[in-house]
Amino acid sequence: MRLGSVIILINLIFCGVSWSYRQVSLTIPGEVVIRSNKDLDLGIVKSKTTVFAKILPLNPSNRTTKSKLGKAPPSRGKLYLLRGDRSLSSEELVKEAKRIPGVYQAEANYQGNLSYAPSDPQYAQTADHLGCVGFEEAWDVQTGDPSVLVAVID
Repeated sequence: MRLGSVIILINLIFCGVSWSYRQVSLTIPGEVVIRSNKDLDLGIVKSKTTVFAKILPLNPSNRTTKSKLGKAPPSRGKLYLLRGDRSLSSEELVKEAKRIPGVYQAEANYQGNLSYAPSDPQYAQTADHLGCVGFEEAWDVQTGDPSVLVAVID
């Protein structure tokens, strides 16, 4: 019995089951996240493509990191959110974004949804083995704050 529980737990960990967050493959229409090796502004963007009407920088400030480390962390490129024509598909917008000089990565802006129960379709079969851990009760203690927005950029 104990060996079976350990095997199930290992399978759940290595199969990538998400317990508190479920990725839904929905993109936000008209939005693309890009990574550039140089500063961009709307003039540069519009010089190569006309489908984007707004550009928003996503890079966090390095002030606190710099003061703690004594120097700024190494750059991973500059992140931007491009907002444009909502009638175009995400693939078309990504293709247009890659035409902008300095852009070396572009992808659709995906929207995720919180799930307060495991998204594993076989959860009902394994819940009795994992019930002693108490993870379901933890969801009742803290479910988060709806004003917090988390972005996962890979």
